[in-house]
Amino acid sequence: MPEKKITLEVVTLEKTILREEGVDIVVFRRFEKENEIGSEVAILPGHAPLLARLSITPVRYSKSGKTYYIVVAGGFVRISNNQVSITTPAAERVEAVDLELAKAAEKRAKEWLEEVAGRGKFDLKKAEAELKGAMAEFYRETH
Repeated sequence: MPEKKITLEVVTLEKTILREEGVDIVVFRRFEKENEIGSEVAILPGHAPLLARLSITPVRYSKSGKTYYIVVAGGFVRISNNQVSITTPAAERVEAVDLELAKAAEKRAKEWLEEVAGRGKFDLKKAEAELKGAMAEFYRETH
């Protein structure tokens, strides 16, 4: 019996950004009103059907022992029959990850979360705009 794998597809209104077969695992953050960054979800072959809203998030997937990254600007993910389909307004592949740059970005994100944790009102639109800008800067610096 052949080993089960996942097919991952990422689609925007303009085009298909990614269609990858033979994927071992897909990991993303789903959108949650109660938690600004959302919870991380890992999809393995045989996962039950699921429809979820995505945060602005990096999506990582592994195939043949190698991990790949793609950043999506929110949207929806649908899982069914070992097919993970992401529909998003925009997405970009991240070909190379600078570990030091990624650690610095993570540190800034943690500091920002600590700063806003005590505030009574959270401005989601401003946070999304800042995150999009940071992701674009990260992408420019790694390419």
